[in-house]
Amino acid sequence: MIVLDPDGTVAMANISFGEFTGCAADQIIGMRWESVKHLLFGNNIEIDTASSGRPPIGQSVVPCYHKDTIRVAMAITRPVKNPDFNGWSTLTMREAGAGAVEGAPEEAYRKLLHAIHLIIVLNPDDSIAFANQFCASFFGYSQDAMLNSSPEDLFIPDPESRQAFTTLIQRAREGKGEIIWREFACRRQNGDVVWTSWVATPVGQSGQVLCVGYNRTGGKRAEEALAASEERFRIAAESACDFVYEIDLKDGSVNWFGPIDEYLGYSEGEIPRTIAGWQSLLHPDDRTQIQAAYDRHFNGKDLFEISYRVYAKDGSIRWWKDRGRVICDREGRPDRFIGVNADITRRMKADEAIRRHLRYLSVTNRIAGITSRVAPFEEIILAVIREVAGGIEAPVGAVILQQPKGEKRRIWCIGASDEKIPPAESEGTIAINYSAGDAGVGSLIFHKPQGLISDDDEEIMQVAARQIGTFIERSHLREELALAYEDLSLFVDILVHDINNSTMVAMGYSEILKETGDQLTEGYITRILDCLSKNAEIISDVNTLRNLRAQIGNLTEVALDPIIRREIHHHEEAEIHYQGTKAVVLADELISEVFTNLIGNAVKHGGPGIEIFITVEEIDDSVVIRIADTGSGIPDTLKRRVLERHHRGKSKASGSGLGLFIVKKLVERYDGTFRIEDRVIGHPDEGACMAVTFRRASD
Repeated sequence: MIVLDPDGTVAMANISFGEFTGCAADQIIGMRWESVKHLLFGNNIEIDTASSGRPPIGQSVVPCYHKDTIRVAMAITRPVKNPDFNGWSTLTMREAGAGAVEGAPEEAYRKLLHAIHLIIVLNPDDSIAFANQFCASFFGYSQDAMLNSSPEDLFIPDPESRQAFTTLIQRAREGKGEIIWREFACRRQNGDVVWTSWVATPVGQSGQVLCVGYNRTGGKRAEEALAASEERFRIAAESACDFVYEIDLKDGSVNWFGPIDEYLGYSEGEIPRTIAGWQSLLHPDDRTQIQAAYDRHFNGKDLFEISYRVYAKDGSIRWWKDRGRVICDREGRPDRFIGVNADITRRMKADEAIRRHLRYLSVTNRIAGITSRVAPFEEIILAVIREVAGGIEAPVGAVILQQPKGEKRRIWCIGASDEKIPPAESEGTIAINYSAGDAGVGSLIFHKPQGLISDDDEEIMQVAARQIGTFIERSHLREELALAYEDLSLFVDILVHDINNSTMVAMGYSEILKETGDQLTEGYITRILDCLSKNAEIISDVNTLRNLRAQIGNLTEVALDPIIRREIHHHEEAEIHYQGTKAVVLADELISEVFTNLIGNAVKHGGPGIEIFITVEEIDDSVVIRIADTGSGIPDTLKRRVLERHHRGKSKASGSGLGLFIVKKLVERYDGTFRIEDRVIGHPDEGACMAVTFRRASD
């Protein structure tokens, strides 16, 4: 017995009812009447149902279907007579043997005989004593025509069908109320073959047998169509390299439809047909998102549709697009998961190639845009490095750029201090050399703290390195062009202005000398010699400038003391104080021009009675030389201007205006500094001090 609430939901079920249905009683509680009806009668009987969704009140004799057996049962539905439980009802089921059917109310028996099932009553001699209208119409006869006929006329003429029916009737008679079930093929009057299932039980006391059957033709044809459909689907799936799979959620078994083993390079059956076997094919990085997609689908929030990677036996990677859904059993519990895998490897590779190409173009265009800007060199380089560090997908610990070896070594670093720059050969570090044309070869170094750098990231680094090399080469060429133009302008200025003026003066005096020929000749000749001497000085300075622009070799160790003493020897008439030095600096053969100009300028511009003091001091990695004089000094407003190439002093002894400019250029060549100071700080009128700093040669 079960108790149903007003909505048709089972509120209570006793143990006997559970045994009758083959289910535990607690599993029945909570079921709707439609589910209970399906459990009792299957899909092959139509039981009247009230509009309220509950069984109708009354009594009936009906065949109940459970697994492989069919029972004839007495069903009694009664309302619960209690005002507090309005709308509640009870359903009592008990097996109906011969006596139950014989003693059933006439109305219940009539309903049984005129149901939409096939009903036949056989006489003791196995002739047909009764056939309901539905059975007669099903086989194509009238009810009268079927009376007293043999049931064998209804079956196809083969020994197996006859034997099945004979055994059914015989066992029904011997069983004394036991219900026997058989399925076999029948033949209609027009010759059509149909499949039927039958249950037989004795009725009454005269030896008659009640046979109840139902049409199984639709189910059989559906099974045959399903088998054919499955075969067609299997062929289509194999042709399209798609695979259907079914997971039994109760035991974890997996059934593949299609040559999955062959597709992944395994022997037939080598892949275990289990969830663990399927999971062993998955790429480790994709397992979490696959589980998350399944959980969302299982909770009813999303369809299961995801793309992921699987490994073939040879280690190659294939891409699958997986679509599937959970199938539940009658009680709504997850029973199976059915899915379809489509191979999208070719499409994913094409998409990846397009993505990489677009990424390559994007980074290249951005770097090209940066390097085309008009900005300081260091600002451009740092912007490029930041762009590269941001364009690399993997986290980067440091990006280091080293200038070409032919230049002063400069390092720009993003992500690490100079003291903690990882060596190029350390793990997770890659160094990419780049060519900057005549500027030399530099390195772009990337350091990833963990793991290796991917091929995609390395390709971006190669792009960046080439762009940086091109930018440095262009910058070097622009600098060379600017310097060449500057030198050309300087040479033209010298030739057009200084030498031309000096030559015109010399020619003027020569004309006067030619015309006069008097006692002033000696004075004029002296002036002509001064002009020509100045021309020689200008030419010497121009030659020095030309040598400055010549190809620079590596700097060598140069001892200062011999050079300073040699220049002092050229000015024996001057009072020069010098204690000597053992300092050695990094320079080349042009360093003598520094002291030629500085000592020469001090002697020339100092005036009568001038004293010159030369000191050399070694400070850390530097050597500082100071040349101070007791002359009239240089005003603060002129200290910077006298270093320009066109500026001359105001005294009559002023030269070409190139001396200090040459000193400045040479000192920069040696990576040093040159500045003009007061001999006495704060008193520019008490003499000038020229301070030059060189790099000290290592011991």
